[in-house]
Amino acid sequence: MHRSDLDAWRAISNGERPPRWQDLFGHADGMDYLSDEGRNVAERAAVDLEEFFGARWLPRAMDTNRADGVPIPTLARFSPVLALVGPVGAYVELVRWWAAVALLQQEGADGFARWRKDARRDVRLERFLHTLTQARLGAAGAGIGATASLEPRSNRGAGDVLLEEGGVHVLIEVLTVLPDADFRQQTAGTDRSLAHLDQLAREHDLHWEGGIPGQIPRHEFSAWKENTLRAAEAVNSFGTPITLDLPKWGTLTAAPGPATQGATLSGPVTESDQGHRLLRKLHQKAHQTRAAQSAWIWVEDHGVFQPFTPFQQSPLAEKVESFADLVADLMNQHPHLSGIVLSNASRRVQPLPTDQTVETVVGSGFLRGIPIDRLRETIVIPRQPVRPDQFGVLSRLCSNEPAWLSAALDRLGIAGGVQALLHPQP
Repeated sequence: MHRSDLDAWRAISNGERPPRWQDLFGHADGMDYLSDEGRNVAERAAVDLEEFFGARWLPRAMDTNRADGVPIPTLARFSPVLALVGPVGAYVELVRWWAAVALLQQEGADGFARWRKDARRDVRLERFLHTLTQARLGAAGAGIGATASLEPRSNRGAGDVLLEEGGVHVLIEVLTVLPDADFRQQTAGTDRSLAHLDQLAREHDLHWEGGIPGQIPRHEFSAWKENTLRAAEAVNSFGTPITLDLPKWGTLTAAPGPATQGATLSGPVTESDQGHRLLRKLHQKAHQTRAAQSAWIWVEDHGVFQPFTPFQQSPLAEKVESFADLVADLMNQHPHLSGIVLSNASRRVQPLPTDQTVETVVGSGFLRGIPIDRLRETIVIPRQPVRPDQFGVLSRLCSNEPAWLSAALDRLGIAGGVQALLHPQP
């Protein structure tokens, strides 16, 4: 962390001044990973995000005395100066937030003022993630030529985002889901282990395969981190795989280069009926939209389906089939639903994988790498028989996921896409 950023966050921590969006981006002197254009965008984005949310939103959201705010570790994952795993990915994610909001404002999206008012007055994490999902869907819709409206209220029904293209209307109700508190506590150890291995993989250009610990005592975790650090350094020095034999968690292998086909990490099984919990929330959303002629529910998953569940470890085609089975009764009970979408972009990977699209009888799946190091996986389950017009809009939206940010930057007057923001040799 640059000295200027260290001083800033020390002052914030001591209560000498409130945090600002510029603090999340960091001081310009510490942005050696950005081009001049990238620094300009950081400054512009910080000003615009503060204007959108209002000057009081971030201090309220990060107030540790509030039980309903956005947890500081959550925001830290998307701050170049606070993130544990490299600044570039966090910077691009902040830019993604800003570009979506700025584009919708520039395009004069219907409902923008009302949507902004709702975002400003609510600092809950769920509302924050909900707002970001609305922004991304609207901006991604613009990327395929659709017109986006926010929180529309019309004879077509109420929803969160309305995409209109060539006479086709797609009304979307957003459902943002996080694991419940007990589940988050159970998986916190696994998340820490994954973050540590991910950081080592990036620093030493290697990948891991084998078993990792979950929630364990601090001294055991420290010893495990030390062992894995030594293994990573040895692989980097000698260029050959090294296997650690860890009795409690099995073997863990570090090997040079990116992960090969079939290489997996496995953690302890965590018991939680997240599918049942998700269905309860889907039923609530279905009731909310029942006045609509036609509506889609877009589930933005922020960790309900954890990496080591059977669902997440299945091939994409099997996930499509499994999710279709999960929501089949719900779709039958609510004939106004045109379909349900499940999407997740919590995984960070490098290098980005090859795009993957699968089409089955019950729906489609899309795996897309998005700049710089995120993986978005989306499953679209339409009502049968399929409405090809609406399904086609959503399919193109999902297929175009890697490209919309660069297109949005271009429309905001920033040529060259994401790469133009980064220093060629950071």
